[in-house]
Amino acid sequence: MKRFALFFAMQFVGYGLVTWNFRAIGKGWIGNAVMSDLLIAALGFTMISKVAEAKDHPARFGYILGGAAGSAFTILLTRFVWGS
Repeated sequence: MKRFALFFAMQFVGYGLVTWNFRAIGKGWIGNAVMSDLLIAALGFTMISKVAEAKDHPARFGYILGGAAGSAFTILLTRFVWGS
Protein backbone atom coordinates (compact mmCIF):
# COMPACT_ATOMS: atom_id res chain seq x y z
CA MET A 1 0.00 0.00 0.00
CA LYS A 2 2.92 2.33 0.71
CA ARG A 3 4.27 1.94 -2.83
CA PHE A 4 0.78 2.44 -4.29
CA ALA A 5 0.48 5.71 -2.33
CA LEU A 6 3.95 6.89 -3.40
CA PHE A 7 3.32 6.24 -7.08
CA PHE A 8 -0.20 7.63 -6.92
CA ALA A 9 1.13 10.83 -5.32
CA MET A 10 3.97 11.21 -7.82
CA GLN A 11 1.66 10.83 -10.80
CA PHE A 12 -1.07 12.94 -9.23
CA VAL A 13 1.40 15.80 -8.83
CA GLY A 14 3.04 15.14 -12.20
CA TYR A 15 -0.14 15.15 -14.23
CA GLY A 16 -1.43 18.03 -12.16
CA LEU A 17 1.63 20.04 -13.14
CA VAL A 18 1.26 19.12 -16.81
CA THR A 19 -2.41 20.12 -16.77
CA TRP A 20 -1.57 23.38 -14.99
CA ASN A 21 1.16 23.99 -17.57
CA PHE A 22 -1.12 23.42 -20.57
CA ARG A 23 -3.76 25.72 -19.16
CA ALA A 24 -1.15 28.40 -18.36
CA ILE A 25 0.24 28.17 -21.89
CA GLY A 26 -3.30 28.47 -23.28
CA LYS A 27 -3.81 31.65 -21.29
CA GLY A 28 -0.41 33.02 -22.31
CA TRP A 29 0.94 33.19 -18.75
CA ILE A 30 4.67 32.80 -19.25
CA GLY A 31 5.64 32.84 -15.56
CA ASN A 32 3.20 30.08 -14.68
CA ALA A 33 4.30 28.05 -17.68
CA VAL A 34 8.01 28.38 -16.90
CA MET A 35 7.58 27.50 -13.20
CA SER A 36 5.47 24.45 -13.99
CA ASP A 37 8.01 23.39 -16.67
CA LEU A 38 10.78 23.49 -14.08
CA LEU A 39 8.75 21.51 -11.57
CA ILE A 40 7.77 18.92 -14.20
CA ALA A 41 11.43 18.40 -15.10
CA ALA A 42 12.51 18.07 -11.46
CA LEU A 43 9.73 15.60 -10.66
CA GLY A 44 10.42 13.62 -13.84
CA PHE A 45 14.08 13.27 -12.95
CA THR A 46 13.15 12.01 -9.49
CA MET A 47 10.54 9.59 -10.85
CA ILE A 48 12.90 7.87 -13.29
CA SER A 49 14.72 5.88 -10.60
CA LYS A 50 11.53 5.03 -8.70
CA VAL A 51 9.74 3.74 -11.78
CA ALA A 52 12.75 1.69 -12.88
CA GLU A 53 12.72 -0.12 -9.51
CA ALA A 54 8.95 -0.77 -9.42
CA LYS A 55 7.98 -4.33 -10.21
CA ASP A 56 4.82 -4.81 -8.15
CA HIS A 57 1.23 -4.34 -9.27
CA PRO A 58 0.17 -1.86 -6.57
CA ALA A 59 2.91 0.53 -7.71
CA ARG A 60 1.74 0.22 -11.31
CA PHE A 61 -1.89 0.85 -10.38
CA GLY A 62 -0.91 3.84 -8.26
CA TYR A 63 1.08 5.23 -11.18
CA ILE A 64 -1.87 4.85 -13.57
CA LEU A 65 -4.64 6.06 -11.26
CA GLY A 66 -2.60 8.96 -9.90
CA GLY A 67 -2.18 10.42 -13.37
CA ALA A 68 -5.88 10.36 -14.15
CA ALA A 69 -6.83 11.77 -10.75
CA GLY A 70 -4.18 14.50 -10.97
CA SER A 71 -5.44 15.74 -14.32
CA ALA A 72 -9.08 15.78 -13.26
CA PHE A 73 -8.34 17.50 -9.96
CA THR A 74 -6.15 20.17 -11.54
CA ILE A 75 -8.74 21.00 -14.19
CA LEU A 76 -11.25 21.61 -11.39
CA LEU A 77 -8.65 23.53 -9.35
CA THR A 78 -7.64 25.83 -12.20
CA ARG A 79 -11.29 26.48 -13.05
CA PHE A 80 -11.80 27.62 -9.47
CA VAL A 81 -8.52 29.59 -9.19
CA TRP A 82 -8.52 31.14 -12.68
CA GLY A 83 -12.27 31.29 -13.17
CA SER A 84 -12.37 29.43 -16.48
